[in-house]
Amino acid sequence: MADGRRGAARSETARLAILRATAAQFAERGYDQLSMEGIAAAAGVGKQTIYRWWPSKGALVAECLIEDLLLPDHFTPADTGDVHADFTAWLEVVFDFIADPSNASLMRSLVAAATSNVEVGLRLQEKIGSASVLISRLETGIAAGQVRADAPLPEIVEAFVGSLTLRALSGAPVDPGTAARMVDAVLGPVSVPAVVPGARGAAGARGEPATSAVAGGVRVLRDLVYAEPTGFRPLALDLHLPPTAATGAHRGDPAPLVLFVHGGGWRSGSRREFGPDVRDAFARIAAAGFAVASVDYRLSGEAVFPAQVDDVAAALAWLRVRADAFGIDGARVVAWGESAGATIASLVALRADASVRGVVHWYGPTNLIEHARLLGRTNDPDCAEARWLGATAGERPDLAAGASPALVLTAGAAARAGAPTGDAYGGVAVPPPFLVVNGTSDDAVPHAQAVEFADALAAAGGEVELVLVDGARHRFEGDVDREALFEHAVGFARRAVSAVRE
Repeated sequence: MADGRRGAARSETARLAILRATAAQFAERGYDQLSMEGIAAAAGVGKQTIYRWWPSKGALVAECLIEDLLLPDHFTPADTGDVHADFTAWLEVVFDFIADPSNASLMRSLVAAATSNVEVGLRLQEKIGSASVLISRLETGIAAGQVRADAPLPEIVEAFVGSLTLRALSGAPVDPGTAARMVDAVLGPVSVPAVVPGARGAAGARGEPATSAVAGGVRVLRDLVYAEPTGFRPLALDLHLPPTAATGAHRGDPAPLVLFVHGGGWRSGSRREFGPDVRDAFARIAAAGFAVASVDYRLSGEAVFPAQVDDVAAALAWLRVRADAFGIDGARVVAWGESAGATIASLVALRADASVRGVVHWYGPTNLIEHARLLGRTNDPDCAEARWLGATAGERPDLAAGASPALVLTAGAAARAGAPTGDAYGGVAVPPPFLVVNGTSDDAVPHAQAVEFADALAAAGGEVELVLVDGARHRFEGDVDREALFEHAVGFARRAVSAVRE
């Protein structure tokens, strides 16, 4: 602790009163307006009492940081075995904290205090990202082959923390995917895998995509660019390969493919994110014998519907063309999406040319017209579905229907019955098997959406398993056995790719 005390031992009651007064006045006034006189008056002690124990107001602020009175906790990357994903998640947590208006002024005051007091700066860095902890995490990444062996670790830590500091000072909004792009830019590629025809890294000039090893023999090919839409950023996917799949001359049996589509309201999210809090999800799906392609797509701030569906369909086509090179079976594919990603995955699977064996649909909107009505935002131009469609559901119900898996099925049934549907329907004749899961307490996507979708699938002649999770909120938050739901989905995928198709 920042002590600097002289004379009598501290009274713990007085110490805490002083620290709490310091934290309250710092948060209210900032560092420049913080005074020993004001702190003493608020704490009910003499100014000389404070000076006996702390040499300066900077030392006081530093001790407030140590005692968790100014920031809630240390922001520390997890260790899931995937250093890129861990650093991305860490940055996103800090970005979200800084973006909260109630925290923004506090962070700016702390940065300002750090410029005047070295100890405050050191303590602030420990809270945002301890250099020793970050370096230790990077060292485990080097040992796992996920960070290059000659990486300058102190400078990497400075780059991350410096960027967070700049964000705190500027107050500039953080665009979706910024954290993942920053991690890719700073950590860079790891090593060159066996050459895969047509594959290259997301940054173009990097050459071949990066590869890394994960526990259990699972390998990850990162930053595989599958499309470069004119006028947009390159679109990439990460491919997690099971121990049984190999590129090159010594292949095992081709692995079935899980095509994973992340959520985020169509306007945020990253291929590095699984969604629900399930540890090592991608690696565990791969360890179960699947190749897992986690796909990025254009977000609604970049392009509107149907660009996202087209992107994911393009990723699937790209993987099928290269199936032999990757050691995967392009004929045995399960689409798996969560939240907005479930909507996209389902729309792709219902296309006539998709030929997927099954779909895991986790709590995604299925009828955007009804979804907007249930949430009271039929004519709200700022809601997630309006930003995705480029219009509200009230303005363009036809567009909303085309982006709604349940209504696409209804249109298909009408078309096959000879009824006019407005636009030509080119969907699959009979939908593939679906696992549809939704929480009964989900206020982001009400579970009525899942029920309607299951009914539409059954009416179209498809096999559907509907699971309503009692009390679960969005992303299965709450008192929920997420592990059981995850294992159930993996089991469904295994059965889907094992079934004999007529």
